[in-house]
Amino acid sequence: MVGDLNDMVRDLREEMRKYITDAHALAYTDTLTNIGNRTAYFDKVDQINRQMQKETTGLSVAVLDINGLKKVNDENGHEQGDILIIDAADSISAVFGVDHVYRIGGDEFVVVLEEIAMDSVNEMFAALDQRIMELNRTREIPLAISKGAAAYQKDEDKEFNDIFRRADKEMYADKANYYATHGDRRRR
Repeated sequence: MVGDLNDMVRDLREEMRKYITDAHALAYTDTLTNIGNRTAYFDKVDQINRQMQKETTGLSVAVLDINGLKKVNDENGHEQGDILIIDAADSISAVFGVDHVYRIGGDEFVVVLEEIAMDSVNEMFAALDQRIMELNRTREIPLAISKGAAAYQKDEDKEFNDIFRRADKEMYADKANYYATHGDRRRR
């Protein structure tokens, strides 16, 4: 009887562990792309802010946004837009590593890289551009991503959002440049 009870407790404990693991994955993973979601991102931001209070940190932040998604959704349907989002997430994750990538909005992604210099981020951007160019050879609807990045500056940055704002500003400059040469892809 005691052996059966021990087996039942062990099985129940294992079921609870699995349930907790599954619940954590659902809470922190974007269901469309299988990368970190907004909740995971905000937890990471909180962790970094706490770290920045205590010590200098090596940190680079990249902000990426799909160009023309609204137009694709309007003209080709949301299923095609979802394909663009999935392909973007897969491409970004392949270059930067899935553990560093978060989908924080419909078509907006953030990459948080600790102890990675801007030179390396720029090399990763070039690798991402190459990957997208190869992907677009087989696509009817091309994927285009605007990118911006910034690195922690000890004397300027008091919190994560200081770095994020600079990266976001760079991304919007890249987006403006994209639409200056691809105005036909802008949403109307």
